[in-house]
Amino acid sequence: MSDLYCIKSREALVQAREVAEYLVRLFPQDTGHRLHLATILLGLHEIGVAQVHASKVTQIGSRDSYVWRMASDVFMAGKSWPSALAAVEGALALRPLEAEYHHHRANILAILGRIDDAERAHREAIRLDPNQPDWWWKLSEDLRNAGRNQASRRTVEEALSIFPEHPSLKAQARQLVQSLAV
Repeated sequence: MSDLYCIKSREALVQAREVAEYLVRLFPQDTGHRLHLATILLGLHEIGVAQVHASKVTQIGSRDSYVWRMASDVFMAGKSWPSALAAVEGALALRPLEAEYHHHRANILAILGRIDDAERAHREAIRLDPNQPDWWWKLSEDLRNAGRNQASRRTVEEALSIFPEHPSLKAQARQLVQSLAV
């Protein structure tokens, strides 16, 4: 039964692709239609073609920050980190106070090895929305992965003062205590 649903799902995506491609042909400058097509293409595991459409979206430009943010996800799917970063920065240009965009930017910066920039972006996300314990955890994890265990530990301790029962933060605190004891 599961296999049948997978086949049906793929068939539906192929049909959705046809409609989305038709919309893009009718309105080639519509970034929403292009991004919708790119998302469908990701579902069909056609990452390269999806990125072509995401690139076109960023070339056309959009006044919708969500379009930029989702284009960043398309680039991330293909591990096109500089393009993913540029797209989320496009989203931030339109909505600089959107905490999630800062968090997303921080994640990309960490992947690129730009830990100081990632830390600043994480901290800005947390400043804008401090009620995201997983963001605190991610900041601590990025610092730990960069070998900055003391900074990681301080971050976890601060987060635990706000979220004392959060399981991931508690586990990370234990792990940091063990690694610092060695």
